[in-house]
Amino acid sequence: MVIVETEGPLFEGRIDVRRGVRDGAEAIAVEGVTVLRGILRRFRRGPERYGHIADAPVSQVKQLAADVIGTRIYLRGPAAFLGPILQGGARAHPIPNVRVRGSGSRRRLVGGMKPLAFMSHGGLLIRQAVFHPGIRSYHIREEGEQTLEPRVQPIFDAAMARQVDQ
Repeated sequence: MVIVETEGPLFEGRIDVRRGVRDGAEAIAVEGVTVLRGILRRFRRGPERYGHIADAPVSQVKQLAADVIGTRIYLRGPAAFLGPILQGGARAHPIPNVRVRGSGSRRRLVGGMKPLAFMSHGGLLIRQAVFHPGIRSYHIREEGEQTLEPRVQPIFDAAMARQVDQ
C-alpha cells in the first residue's frame, strides 16, 4: 500500500497510488478485451470445432516488479491460432493430397488427420489437392491499439479518483 499525502491549491488529501494503478490497469484490460472482441466479431465463424475467434481474447494483469504492473491481452483457446493469420495474412499455397495406407475398411491416414481427408458414411473420403487462395492481413492489433488509446487516460483518471481519501 503506497499512500501519498498532498496539499496544494487544487487538491488536498491522501491517495492510495498502488491500488489506483492496479484498478486502472484491470479496467484497461477489460476495455481492451471488449474492443478486441468487437473487432473480431466482424469475421465469420470458422469450423465448429474451433468456435468463434471473438470468444478467444482474455486479459492478464500482473505485478512485474515492485513498482511495475503489466497488462496483457492475448488469444486463448482452440480459435487462438487464427489471430496471427488475421494479423499478418497468409500467402496462397497448395494443399496437397493426403497419403493413405491400407485398403478397404483398414484405410488410415499417415501422419494423422489432414485438412482434406475425413470420414463420411463409414468410409474415408479424400479430396484432390487444391490451391488455397490466401488471406489478406487485417492488422487487428493496430486497429485495437488505435481504438483503445484515447480511452486509457480517462480510465486511469477515474481509477485514481476512486482512491482519494479511501
